[in-house]
Amino acid sequence: MEPTSHYRTFTYLWYTLWTPGGLLWVAAVLGFVPYEYSGLAIPWLAVALLAGLQLPRLIPARCPNCGVRRAYIFREQVAEDSLAVKYRCRSCGHVQDTGQVEAVGGE
Repeated sequence: MEPTSHYRTFTYLWYTLWTPGGLLWVAAVLGFVPYEYSGLAIPWLAVALLAGLQLPRLIPARCPNCGVRRAYIFREQVAEDSLAVKYRCRSCGHVQDTGQVEAVGGE
């Protein structure tokens, strides 16, 4: 999987897991979920956190330059309030820009 599709896949995975977990937690807090199921929200959110945020760092993408699965994600500041998402291959040093930009927290 190349860097751009690698980033998009794990971003979609994060939202796919996080949204139901967050809704389940809110429903449990408000009392809409039966008591025996209310404990599912926290493990679900933990899985979403691991899968969406940590797996892109643990599972590398394939480098388009040398073809080895050693391209890891990093973010480079391109403006005061935004970070560009890029991948760097640990074998050949090739840097691949995904074209994705993330906003930096602020006001």
